[in-house]
Amino acid sequence: MDALNLKPTREAETEEYKRSWQEKECLDALAALANTRGGVLWVGVQDNGSVAGWYGDGKEMERISNTIVAKLQVHPRSMTIETLEGTPVLAIQMAQAVSPVALNGRFFRRVGNSTREVPTEELPRFLLEKTGQSWDELPSDATIGDLFPEAISIFRTRAKLRLPEASQAETDNLLIEKLGLIHSSGRLKRGGVLLFTESPQHWYPTARVQAARFENDGITISDDQRFDGPLLQQLEGVLEWLRQRLRVTYEFPSEGEGIASLQRREVWEIPLVALREAFLNALLHRDYTAMSAIQVRLYPDRVVIMNVGGLSEHLTVADLTRPHNSLPRNPLLASIAHKMELIESWGTGTLRMAEALNEVGLPAPEFVSTSGSFTVTLWHNRFSDAMLRQMGLTERQVRGVRLTQQRGAITNREYREAFRLSDEATRRELNFLVENGILRREGSGRGVRYLPS
Repeated sequence: MDALNLKPTREAETEEYKRSWQEKECLDALAALANTRGGVLWVGVQDNGSVAGWYGDGKEMERISNTIVAKLQVHPRSMTIETLEGTPVLAIQMAQAVSPVALNGRFFRRVGNSTREVPTEELPRFLLEKTGQSWDELPSDATIGDLFPEAISIFRTRAKLRLPEASQAETDNLLIEKLGLIHSSGRLKRGGVLLFTESPQHWYPTARVQAARFENDGITISDDQRFDGPLLQQLEGVLEWLRQRLRVTYEFPSEGEGIASLQRREVWEIPLVALREAFLNALLHRDYTAMSAIQVRLYPDRVVIMNVGGLSEHLTVADLTRPHNSLPRNPLLASIAHKMELIESWGTGTLRMAEALNEVGLPAPEFVSTSGSFTVTLWHNRFSDAMLRQMGLTERQVRGVRLTQQRGAITNREYREAFRLSDEATRRELNFLVENGILRREGSGRGVRYLPS
């Protein structure tokens, strides 16, 4: 095939370099490109981008093409000999496949600039996504006789504005059918099981939440609780558990007359609206094929919500900090949540979280996404680790702030011994933290202590 004048840029999700045609390694890479977003495999280019050259002929190209088709069951989009730095190289273009591409029963995908095999625990989700299906739309083993009337009653109440007909006198069975929760097989869809049966864990044992409170050392658990039942019950249960353990203060308006001047406003360590959005996102976007529960971890300075299943391949963590499209992993669950006015349809949940935190002077939520998990961290103090680093603190000073928060206060001697510093270095670091409003000094003389601001 005639050259297409392709030029490599750098190894990335859509480009891979191989010095020579090594069949297994090259087929792994081609399968991974097809399973991700498509791209180009450059044969005759070294990992560092230097050109080694490929000197095969037409018969060799035909042999490679036949091997690709036989092993992967897909045709390359193109195979061309391109010229780089005056040297021939082989460029094999792969289109993004519409169905999963396997090599000897194994599946690969591109993660950054590397080719990785899809782990066994992630394979069900991978196959669902590649075939265009969602877990919550598939049939379950439950029947309409397993519906929980109380859960349906709650739905009717919450959905009366966006779905007025839900509050009318039609039967529960007819309502569930109109909501699209009955599969063509006559069984409940999996999303219907999670929302409208009394114990979804009978069918899906890990569709639950594990919450735990960690003490100052970050290891010791002082109390933990498991939340089962339908998703809305899990949502309410976790939020109540957090409310009972977070501190709340009360503010009174500075202006006003009469009763209005006496009405107090609750101010939580972390705004409840931010907690609700974060946890609701975890319920709706988690990977229900995975064999582990959602985790909610309450630390002295933060709440961490750990969810199974990373972001959609069409979203990045940076997208969550600006207006973005709504791409729910479980669209059926998201649709029902929208009807109950639990969420909007415009991908604004993460922005509402950040806005609520900003209003009370707390840092924006921190998001971490991997191929198998997604974590949200909400701080209940003004200084997250990232913010402290932005303020110019060293890693030791960040640890010093956390140590002070864990102990409630720290003395000059305790700080000096914890980090093996000289007297002068200790005074300098503590003064810096005080001058920047991160710690505050209390007492005088040898009784001086440093407390979190």
